[in-house]
Amino acid sequence: MNPKVQAILNVVKQRWVPVACVAVPVVAVGGMVFASLSMNESVKKQAQEKINADAKDFQQPNISYKLPGLTASDAGVDFLGAPNEVAIEKFRVARDRQMTQLGGIVAAAVEKNRQGKKPLVEGLFPDPPAGNQVLPRQMARAFNHQAQKELLKLMRAGTPVEPADVAGRLRDRQTEFLQRLGPDAADPSKITPEQAKELAADLLAVRLQMYRNNAQRFVVYADISAFDIGVMTGDEAVPTMAQCWDWQTAFWVQEDLARAVALANEAAVNVGVAAAPVKRFERVTVLPGAVPAVADPANPAPTIDQSQPDYALSFTGRRSGPMYDVRRADLVVVVSTKDLPRLIDAIGKTNLMTVLGVSVASVDTGTELSRGFYYGPEHVTRATLSVETVWLRGWTEALMPKDVKAGMGITPPDGSGAPGAPGGAPVPIPVGG
Repeated sequence: MNPKVQAILNVVKQRWVPVACVAVPVVAVGGMVFASLSMNESVKKQAQEKINADAKDFQQPNISYKLPGLTASDAGVDFLGAPNEVAIEKFRVARDRQMTQLGGIVAAAVEKNRQGKKPLVEGLFPDPPAGNQVLPRQMARAFNHQAQKELLKLMRAGTPVEPADVAGRLRDRQTEFLQRLGPDAADPSKITPEQAKELAADLLAVRLQMYRNNAQRFVVYADISAFDIGVMTGDEAVPTMAQCWDWQTAFWVQEDLARAVALANEAAVNVGVAAAPVKRFERVTVLPGAVPAVADPANPAPTIDQSQPDYALSFTGRRSGPMYDVRRADLVVVVSTKDLPRLIDAIGKTNLMTVLGVSVASVDTGTELSRGFYYGPEHVTRATLSVETVWLRGWTEALMPKDVKAGMGITPPDGSGAPGAPGGAPVPIPVGG
């Protein structure tokens, strides 16, 4: 359409009532003018078609008002009509209501994602005082299994009976058994085959009872080695703030997975391992995150459009970007086969986490029992779960070190550029000092 005609049309659509009254006369006058001219018939026909098309636009000012609902019970707005103040106001009210609802949803999501999480070392994030090397070293010590001890308490975890304790109890039991047979049976090598068989059965029963009694003292088998913290070497080097941030976010992932196991097992708190869905918290490995150790001005972080899922990465299509960061972890557990869905459900309820995949393997319960792991009568499976965790920048960004922000391409609110000067190159990670 001719730009000038379009401009007129825009005005007419705003004031369609008075203009509609003159629309038909305009068409008629146009027809008479061209009829009175001795122009070429083809030219007259083209001009007349153009006028008729513009007149049709004038006569059909209806527009479609559409605003999808946020929930299944929200019908939203969807109607066709002439533009007028009543329709526009209805649309505005519906839009404002949805924006208020969205604000509440976002606030709830941020609060759920944060839910009381704090830095492992107070005063370290977003950046410690200049020249302070104590806080980064404290962070290394905290992540090197100090903080994870609290997660074991959270899960009400315990370990099998010590082999030395089992051996001592069995020796005492054997002595008691032989003493009951009389002085002639003091030497185990001199008892009869029937007595030897009875002794073996008695010792087995004692061993099993020790395992059962021990498994009633806690809810899930786990020890500090279940938390894979990666390679940490060096005694004198000071970790970079990017490394500290990587440890902090990795710990939050460990924490949420421990909380998910505790949630799945909550009904077994006063019963023990035999009644718990998750019998053993065997290992959790937080995969490396996309945390740059240093900003590279020559290679700025690419802009990610998180509204466009990348299904080559996973079935969720999520990837780190301006709104949130994604970090994955692998969780290995021994779980009641029938209760595996309960663990998956607990993971989703605990935080913004999604189970991307599950692989299962059989468990040799006889071998496990010989090592002190009593799982109860239920069939169990060793399951490896691939978990995707999401961290909303609505709260994490305030804690991010400036070098991490720079590497991610996050600029200050004033848009003045990189948040800070790049930090140093990565150094060996200390375990003490």
